[in-house]
Amino acid sequence: MAANKSGKVISIAINNEYVKIAELSKSKKEVMVHRIVTVATPYDSYDDGVIKDMKRMGTVIRQVLDDNRMTTDSVVFSVSSTKVATKEVVIPYVKEKKIHGIIQMNASEYFPVDIDRYLFQHIVINKQETDGAQELKLLVMAAPSDMIEDYYELSETLNLKVQAIDYSGNSSMQLLKHQIKAGSSVIIQIENDSTTVSIFENGILQIQRIVPYGKSILVTEVMSQFGLNYENALKKLQEEKLVRSRLGNDPITDSLSYLVRNVNRVVDYYTSRNSNKALDNAYMIGNITTIGGFVGLFTNELGMNMEAIDHLYGVSKDKKTYVQEENIPNYVNNIGALLSPVNFVPLKVQQKVQKSDTSKYYKLLLALSVAGAIAMVSTPLSSMLSAKAERDILQRSIDKLADVELVVNEYNLAKDRVDDLSKFKVLTSNNDDSLQDFVDVLEKKMPSDMMLTSMTVASGAVTIHGTAGSKSSVAKLIQQLQSESFISDVKVSNETENKNNAGAIEATFSLTCSFTKIEE
Repeated sequence: MAANKSGKVISIAINNEYVKIAELSKSKKEVMVHRIVTVATPYDSYDDGVIKDMKRMGTVIRQVLDDNRMTTDSVVFSVSSTKVATKEVVIPYVKEKKIHGIIQMNASEYFPVDIDRYLFQHIVINKQETDGAQELKLLVMAAPSDMIEDYYELSETLNLKVQAIDYSGNSSMQLLKHQIKAGSSVIIQIENDSTTVSIFENGILQIQRIVPYGKSILVTEVMSQFGLNYENALKKLQEEKLVRSRLGNDPITDSLSYLVRNVNRVVDYYTSRNSNKALDNAYMIGNITTIGGFVGLFTNELGMNMEAIDHLYGVSKDKKTYVQEENIPNYVNNIGALLSPVNFVPLKVQQKVQKSDTSKYYKLLLALSVAGAIAMVSTPLSSMLSAKAERDILQRSIDKLADVELVVNEYNLAKDRVDDLSKFKVLTSNNDDSLQDFVDVLEKKMPSDMMLTSMTVASGAVTIHGTAGSKSSVAKLIQQLQSESFISDVKVSNETENKNNAGAIEATFSLTCSFTKIEE
């Protein structure tokens, strides 16, 4: 295989549906896309980040590389898996080289896992100040070591050298933060089996969550409804507008309810921690934006104007290789993994490097010792004694500071516990806590000639379908609901009057409103 003299790198991102492969190069100003290829993931060879059939996976990828003349010998992987845990933590300000040590010491407090079987990496979200003390806000990631070893084994199968193994959340963040406007923004990146929700404030990541639902739940419902295979079901979704503008209308649209509500919970969690400040911008990226009605559904259900990202700033295409620009946004993780990867390195590889470095160190130490011995012969005794005295003074200073590290660790532990309890309180409290109050209002103030046929509630958002003796009864209900301080946005749609089977006039209606938590 040709040496990597061109500066090109193979970037590979795998999930349960497909393998995305890109040949890229990076300069100070931009990333150049030379080739991009997507192939189906070999059946039963991959599951949630774990490569189950190394030989079959390697054969498929090698075939793609050869067929598309990708001859560079360096590879980066962007790993997407629910097995990778993340946590936002705050530590006292320290130099970059000391951060990893603090994370290792506190890993068992951050993650309830066997830390000996996990690898830890981090990114610095921002520097901040609390009560005059400088702090660092970090996003800490924990990945199973044996899973990361899979990718090193795969690279050996492909005869490629690993340049970095990144986490997909970091990959997307590194690229997408350059694609958004100033202010607060949410970016929803939907894949086949998961969705990454990232919220930025002026380009700085504030929160990132992985939702365990993706495109497959929608495609599976269409397969069931129409008796189609996966490919034809996806094609039908793209050619026909099967997704309605609101949940609660039909089974296909409602298959997305868990996805929509989980994304909404992430947004609510962020806004509740920021004085209920509304987000300025909302974006969606991924080939799911080609599904008719999908962006509109999220716009309506989240109450934010959703903008599809169809062009990537800071990314250009190689005109010689005929890359289609409209396909480039589908390779966000591949491109982002080249920018600033966290680079998980398996323990076996670390130990191998350490042995190599140790051997070099001892050779250097031997050389320095010989040189030092010669220098010592010619060094005056008084200079040596002076140096020894200086060393003793410094050692006493170090001894005085020995307890500082213990204090820092105790501080980190206490602060993490407070943060966790605060987050737990927020997560266990939302608008639905006032559902009983809302139901009580309905029971007391709903006109006697009115009957509800269905009602759905999600995070304080209510949709009601019902019948009444007349439109005036519906109007009366609206007035009664609007008079309650914790109920807002009362709207009626699809209001009609018809004769029922008994010949009496009957009004059918759909009503939406919102209620907020009543603070005690």
